[in-house]
Amino acid sequence: MLFLCFSLSVNAQTNESETRVTQPSPDQNINFRLFETCHNYMFLKLDTRSGRITKVNILGDFKVELPVNPTPLVDESERKPGRFFLYHTKLGGLIDDSYILIDQISGQCWQVIWNAADSKIVPIL
Repeated sequence: MLFLCFSLSVNAQTNESETRVTQPSPDQNINFRLFETCHNYMFLKLDTRSGRITKVNILGDFKVELPVNPTPLVDESERKPGRFFLYHTKLGGLIDDSYILIDQISGQCWQVIWNAADSKIVPIL
């Protein structure tokens, strides 16, 4: 019985460490959030007011930000901190990385698909 409890405990700890994901701060009054990707040297930077996303690459001396969607998703008068948020999806390796971008006011969602060479956002209707 003791062995079974120890075995279950070790198994639960192993599964937990495999699925650990860094969660962004729940603070809604911030203008930007940085999200981890499946690449150790790339992050996604979200402007929580407008929905604009940039890829942040920090590989050694190579540091650059590239737009994923350079056009704001809402008019300037509708922008407010915390309006947009990204949720990482797990699509089983079908693409490099995929996220769901949500407008937390209107409920509109977009699929954010990107890799090192290309990126795009697609409205979810």
